[in-house]
Amino acid sequence: MVAIEPDNLDDALEFIEEMFSRHFALDLGNRVLNVYEDVCSSEWFFATQNEFGYLMITKDPEYIIELARIHSSWFYWLEDGIYYADMNAYPVPQTVRQFYAPYLKGIIKKPKKHTGRKPDTEFHFVVKYALMILKDFGIPPTKNQERSEKNHALCGADYLEKILKKLGKNHISSSSKIQDIWYRQPSFPKIIY
Repeated sequence: MVAIEPDNLDDALEFIEEMFSRHFALDLGNRVLNVYEDVCSSEWFFATQNEFGYLMITKDPEYIIELARIHSSWFYWLEDGIYYADMNAYPVPQTVRQFYAPYLKGIIKKPKKHTGRKPDTEFHFVVKYALMILKDFGIPPTKNQERSEKNHALCGADYLEKILKKLGKNHISSSSKIQDIWYRQPSFPKIIY
């Protein structure tokens, strides 16, 4: 069993390999509890998938309304929150009801869904977390100026590439793909486990 907080680089690499192994072995559809991260405040929310929309409309109704006006995924969470509240006889903030009412009558159209491939946010989280662990051991996450300044032969992305290849995940193991994940700004809500 690997240490939860590794003390040295070898333990950290073993921990990261175990973390990726468990990620690939998970059946993410059978989770009981999700953890969501608000990338603006770095606050974490623990909720079932059904409860998340309601949690958001009660936590900050103005924020979710603002996002729901332009993002279809946020509109879905708002609708899901209202549905969850109505099915459980929970109160819904009046501002949310007033925002949603015109959509019920068809007066206003819902935001269009963005087409294209959806990113694997769980995998992205594991990659970012692994790179942060390596950064704590003085290994820069990517091949940039910081790496050459510290005279590191390998960066964090190189280490992850080796681990992913060892696990047989060659199609997602390239160092450039890992670097792209590191620099990409995640969207909220982000399910992280």
